Amino acid sequence: LSERNSSNAFIWYNLGNVHLQMQEFHKAIDDYSEAIRYEANLAEAYYNRGLTLLFLGEKELAVSDLSKAGELGVKEVYAVMKRFINN
Repeated sequence: LSERNSSNAFIWYNLGNVHLQMQEFHKAIDDYSEAIRYEANLAEAYYNRGLTLLFLGEKELAVSDLSKAGELGVKEVYAVMKRFINN
């Protein structure tokens, strides 16, 4: 499974969403990281990992992921950052 395969990325992304729903935050972060490993421009994985990190109080890591998601076109990032980080 070492090949870069976008379907692998979506499998990991969806698994991350499942773990997030189950409030298994660290597992979700690991899954989003795997998704990003397979698909470096998966904006939603950066966004969800950033939100999860923000929830866990990892502000600096969250800002990095949210910024990357914003660069990749996720518009709601800026409202999130304005509300939760710039305060």
